[in-house]
Amino acid sequence: MSAVKERVVIPDTAGLIAFLKELSSDRAAIAGSYADSYRELSEDPELSDRERDYFTSELERKLGYSESADNPGLFGASDSNDYRFFYCAGSIMPEILTHGLQAREDKIYKSISVECAAELRDRSYLGKLIRMQQNGCPVRMTELTSDPLIALYHACKNKCDVSVFAVPAGEIAGAGSDRALMLSVIPSLDLLTKRRLCEAAVNSLPAGRFQQLKGGSRYLDEAAEELYRRVTDEKPFFKRDIDPADLLRPLFVIPDKTTEKLALRGTAFLMSGLSSDADEAARKLTAERLSVIHPSDPDNILEELSLLGINGLSMASGMAQIASYFTELS
Repeated sequence: MSAVKERVVIPDTAGLIAFLKELSSDRAAIAGSYADSYRELSEDPELSDRERDYFTSELERKLGYSESADNPGLFGASDSNDYRFFYCAGSIMPEILTHGLQAREDKIYKSISVECAAELRDRSYLGKLIRMQQNGCPVRMTELTSDPLIALYHACKNKCDVSVFAVPAGEIAGAGSDRALMLSVIPSLDLLTKRRLCEAAVNSLPAGRFQQLKGGSRYLDEAAEELYRRVTDEKPFFKRDIDPADLLRPLFVIPDKTTEKLALRGTAFLMSGLSSDADEAARKLTAERLSVIHPSDPDNILEELSLLGINGLSMASGMAQIASYFTELS
């Protein structure tokens, strides 16, 4: 298989299908590509010691997937080498994590929650983020689709590339999962708490857990305890056994029945974990990307997609977009 994150140029939909068919034919090569990506990052001399520790820790997990894919019999019925593909047209980096907005995340989140209280009332932490994201608010998640043709349509319309992700089935979380809940709480934490929590999580990686008082009545780290308190506001019986790695690495989340329309069209979200700065956040997301597709002839591809029923009308999500489609035809 081709190199990690190769920018593949395609002129038409047939080229896309041929590339994806080749890409998906070798699970071991997919796992190996991710392992190579993390190995390269963990050996980067320009990274801080804390960030290098993160990528080294993640490399061990990626190597586990690689060994499973090479020797599926060793894992029996394990689904660790069963991959699902997702696609993103445009930037995979959420705007809220850029240098200009990251420090204001909690203030933006809280202001939107107050001004749009009626619309967000009775929603879970994750439900609020999804609702915000669907209305154009800056949140720490990137929208993905399991339909490569839909991603290609948006890429051609917006003159951008398509990022390809191959996610092990065991790494995909449901909207009600503990990992999704923990990451969806992070935007509500102030900047200082997030920084302290990020540092504590990195320092706790070797142990695989945050230190607790004797008897497990609370976390020693105040930032970890604050996260736990907010999580239990929504899930009172949440166990006090948070894996620090779950707060640092990105997470692929599938919407649940409360967002049925999103689920029906194959929408998923890539949620960002804690990072010390925007550059680190970008590296973590880029490391999860398997390849990049560049549509070389957008006009031709859009014509082909229209023949397949993918056009401005089928992609319209409201009356205004439907009206815009028919206006442009005239």
